[in-house]
Amino acid sequence: MNSVMDDNKLLTLANGERIRLESYCALLFEVGNLAYASPATVSRAGMVYVDPKNLGFASYWQRWVLERPENEREQLAVI
Repeated sequence: MNSVMDDNKLLTLANGERIRLESYCALLFEVGNLAYASPATVSRAGMVYVDPKNLGFASYWQRWVLERPENEREQLAVI
């Protein structure tokens, strides 16, 4: 992933195929941890860490409500 995140923007797949990303392309990763990330990968990535215990229930509730059918969403939004 390092070559994709630097100025080369060249993605090398597991089978050896290489794909050059255009200048307007960007990548967004969400990871559970950085246990296997190299220092080079970490240095190229912008990190935002939010501890789940600081989120409270509101974000979970909103996500759940958005997945409900329309008629349920209307009723749940009042709560």
